[in-house]
Amino acid sequence: MAKHNKNHPPSTNGKRAVDNSRGMPLWEFNYFRSQVLTSLLNDLVDHKAAGFSQEYCDKITQSLEYFVNVTTEIPSGGPLTRAIYPTVDRFAVLYREWNDIHGESNQALWEREYKLKELRQQRQKISNKARSLQYEIQNNLDRQLLKKAYDALGDMIALGPESFKSLTNAIMEFSKRGGGK
Repeated sequence: MAKHNKNHPPSTNGKRAVDNSRGMPLWEFNYFRSQVLTSLLNDLVDHKAAGFSQEYCDKITQSLEYFVNVTTEIPSGGPLTRAIYPTVDRFAVLYREWNDIHGESNQALWEREYKLKELRQQRQKISNKARSLQYEIQNNLDRQLLKKAYDALGDMIALGPESFKSLTNAIMEFSKRGGGK
């Protein structure tokens, strides 16, 4: 079996073919939903005892809100496939709820763990939905808004890379792979 070269777009065999090769807008979107959101969840695990400062939370929220805005232009895939926007918006809401839990009591820790579980489930729903909407995402993606989502994360990482080790690694890998150009 021949290996797929990630630097060359796949052949277009049909009307709904997509180009998810490295550096393409669809790849950047998929990287955000798979690697960036997962890395954020990893960092939430590391900070579940106390949450983040308001400054960090505001930057994460800003990035997630930009990502929500990216998805508002993506139509549903037909009568059986709903739009992705509400699924991504729910993730942003759950994140705000996670960080709005204050204190370090056992109750606060339990509540953050519960919200983290909900965030994981929601990230999976985003991935499932995105897999069924690749063509729609590729053809309706606002790349400038997606860039703003990545930029907001970059601003946040600049504030405290030690607080976001997993996310910092994901963003560095994104840049190394040619994302954001």
